[in-house]
Amino acid sequence: MRAWGYVMVLAAGMLGLAGCPEDPGPSGAGAGSSTGSSASSGAGGASASSGTGGESSSSGTGGSSAYGYCAKSCQAVADCCGGAAGCPGPYPYNVACSNGACIPGSCSSDSDCSNGTACYRFENNLKFCVLPCTPPGSCTMPTTCSGTDLDGKNYCKGPGCQANTDCKGGGTCVNGSCVCTSNDDCTAITGGVCVF
Repeated sequence: MRAWGYVMVLAAGMLGLAGCPEDPGPSGAGAGSSTGSSASSGAGGASASSGTGGESSSSGTGGSSAYGYCAKSCQAVADCCGGAAGCPGPYPYNVACSNGACIPGSCSSDSDCSNGTACYRFENNLKFCVLPCTPPGSCTMPTTCSGTDLDGKNYCKGPGCQANTDCKGGGTCVNGSCVCTSNDDCTAITGGVCVF
């Protein structure tokens, strides 16, 4: 269980979950209160956008801006596992080390998800299990059916951060999302790096 917790903390740091538990991925697209196997207490995200655009580490079409997301630094994929049994391995343990930063596991289909969640595609082609909805939706408060993935599918999304303290060392709060502009913003993760 401790190893699984480390993987979730790693994903949280990578995705900014530590501070904004409602966004699943670097795109700032958020998730519902239950995300199955991608995150146990919500979803997490790491950019300054909501939905698929806005001020984010990159737009849905690959643009970039001054904002990044916090991730754990690595030299090899084993650095991203934290000793978790079965890691690297199948989702959610299909982590990677790319350009010195840990990349979280990505679901490949709905069969990787549980508790009514589905595998949706976000920025950098990462896929996360999120709770689907149809506007106005039946999301559990404080989430609303306001998230949209890169394929235009709706999901339950939380309200986002309100202040830097909400990010808990996983970036700074910009437009409701925890983002970073330098490694100094990533204090929640030992060896944290700001990835653009």
